[in-house]
Amino acid sequence: PTAVIVAGAAVASRLGADEHSGQLGLVLSTPMRRIRVLGLAAAAQATLITIVAVLTGLGVWGGALLGGMNLTAEHIAGATVHLLVLGLCMGAVSMLGVAAFGTASAGTWAAAGVGVVGYALNITLPMSSDYATWGRISPFYWYGAVQPLENGVDWGHVAILIAGTLVLLAVSFFLFARRDLRS
Repeated sequence: PTAVIVAGAAVASRLGADEHSGQLGLVLSTPMRRIRVLGLAAAAQATLITIVAVLTGLGVWGGALLGGMNLTAEHIAGATVHLLVLGLCMGAVSMLGVAAFGTASAGTWAAAGVGVVGYALNITLPMSSDYATWGRISPFYWYGAVQPLENGVDWGHVAILIAGTLVLLAVSFFLFARRDLRS
């Protein structure tokens, strides 16, 4: 998960750094241009996250073959899909940070904060029967609770992460188009 989160945060942070340094001045001069720039950044981010997730899945598959492990290609593909949508969701968190504040650090800290806190909540909340259901607020719950490497893809969990990603991106586009940008 760290690899896809870092890949998504890197793209968003680069957009924030370019904006903060003033390199995108005229490009971001109108809301329509801002939407286009953010859309291109989101597409680049999704492409990079997909590449990292697929390469990770291929690495797991190759390792399973070399190690003689009893992992089916279907289950490895399911785990790869879960990894992909987790990466997209966390990338959207990073993009939201950049859209809201316009700095590279906002994108990095948003992804790191949600990643660390989300992972901690996913691990600690299920330890208490009183708080176990609260673990669902973490994207890591939807990523791994069904153990996709053992059971295959769970389309319900994938749909929830995709819905979260789309909501985060919609808010990002809204904020980025309306935020006052540095001159």
